[in-house]
Amino acid sequence: MARPKGPIDYDLESLTPDRFGSLVALLARAVDPLVVPVRAKDHGLDARLPTLQGATRRGWQAKRFTTGIHWGQCRDSVERAIAFWRVPWITFCFAHDLSGSEQEAFKRELNDTYPQVRLNFWPATELQRLMRDSEEGRRAAAWVFDNPEADRDAMLRAMSVGGELASTAHAAERQAVIQQYMDRDPHLQYTIVSRSAGAPETPPAREAVLSVTLGVAGQEIRIDGSERYPGALADLGGGPGVLFSDDEQGRQAQETIERLVREGGKETINAGLGAGMPQIPVGLQGLMPEGGIWGAAEVEASGHLRASDPAPLGQFLLCVGDQEIGVTLDAVETGDGWDGTIGGGVGGLEIFQSVRKRGARFESQLDWRYTRGIGSALEQLVACDAVLAALSGTKVELRALTGQSLVEASLDPPPDTEEWKEELASITGFLGYVAELEAWTGERIEPPSHPSEHDVAALGEAIGRIRQPEAPLTWQRIELDPGAIEPEMDGPFQFAWTRPLWIRLFGSEIYLGGELLHFPEGRLVREGGTLVVEPYGSEGTGTARFLHPDEAPAEAMQPPTS
Repeated sequence: MARPKGPIDYDLESLTPDRFGSLVALLARAVDPLVVPVRAKDHGLDARLPTLQGATRRGWQAKRFTTGIHWGQCRDSVERAIAFWRVPWITFCFAHDLSGSEQEAFKRELNDTYPQVRLNFWPATELQRLMRDSEEGRRAAAWVFDNPEADRDAMLRAMSVGGELASTAHAAERQAVIQQYMDRDPHLQYTIVSRSAGAPETPPAREAVLSVTLGVAGQEIRIDGSERYPGALADLGGGPGVLFSDDEQGRQAQETIERLVREGGKETINAGLGAGMPQIPVGLQGLMPEGGIWGAAEVEASGHLRASDPAPLGQFLLCVGDQEIGVTLDAVETGDGWDGTIGGGVGGLEIFQSVRKRGARFESQLDWRYTRGIGSALEQLVACDAVLAALSGTKVELRALTGQSLVEASLDPPPDTEEWKEELASITGFLGYVAELEAWTGERIEPPSHPSEHDVAALGEAIGRIRQPEAPLTWQRIELDPGAIEPEMDGPFQFAWTRPLWIRLFGSEIYLGGELLHFPEGRLVREGGTLVVEPYGSEGTGTARFLHPDEAPAEAMQPPTS
């Protein structure tokens, strides 16, 4: 008797931690196609959703624990992600479904410890669902697990187009199935171009990162591949590269290539040179040999690259004790007596590294400046903590992302250090509350250097709502709006109302979420032209539940307009 096939259950715990991290990064793209993976030094995240300005709106962290959850590692990831990425929302991804005690521990060890960040998790069940129910997930599963059954089904679909070809419509249907087969690839997307002999050539799009041209039965078929997301080729292992054979012909070919890069020109290399990729993309497997393509090649180079070209500036680590802060450094105005200066900062903390050469000796100096009220709440909190630590004598170090130390120093304390420390300690609590609200709303909030009394009161009310989302209430009388329709049946009735909650903070209106008011029992009374709800006794009871903006979007809470 034939039995129906159930859904595939992928063995997540069999993956290596690196492979599991790659899977999580691909699955996160099922939530938003703008998600990008974090490579090499992840600094607490395996994938991130960037804003248009380059900040991080949300992050994902993969934890493939098989013998219990190591909460210390999870806390380390949160702290690194806060410091480096200033991320307001982190989703942990586990390779198993969390037990009741593990869910309680997640709240205790993470949610309660880091209220300034929104933390949730995807268990194995959710990862399995994404691999089953989303296009990105199906591609990711096919690549990570190399599922032979799925590959066979895809191959059969592609082979099924080999029947009668009686019209152009049939040809288009075949092309659609072939395109669907190519779309299994989670890293690249493909454009397939064919042309008649002598027909004009259509060049690859500028987004193409590789192009393969085949001659099939006298026809030219070209397959162009472009990245599905920035850095996709790097995740795969790297793009196409030049290969050299390990012999005298390979050494001569390498010398020729190096000379062309330096001087420019054009030359034919007949032996010792090949082209290949560290890992063949799913869509090109079977077309490109694993060992690369070898043969004669015509090489042309402009010669504009120079070994002396300076390396571009970019992100660095500012390390204060155990805290690592990601900063972007660029060339700035050079200070007097120095040969060059780079600078950058976060949350009001700016650092400047100046260098100069005196004879055979290189000298370096690290300067700093701190200004309150610059940046988002989480950025200001990170900067404030770093300055407090530095003022307490903790060493400050500037490192490359590779871990290489560039300069190490102690900050010269200002004359009023103790006043600085007292003031900074007093505002860290306030910034922590604002960062908690920032994480709740998902909106960037920039507290000023000196908040008003109204701001402090409004913040306190908002934090109270967030930390106690459900509370009992009592009521005696509720007057309904004119036009309310009185039901024909008799009571008692249950009543529920929703309303949006906004606060005015730092000069802006911020949406907190929705409030659901529930009254389990009451009666309707007509008072002239007004309909009133009253309790059966002298006082009624009910509950007020605060809804997160994800549950109650602002646009859904607005009253309908006629």
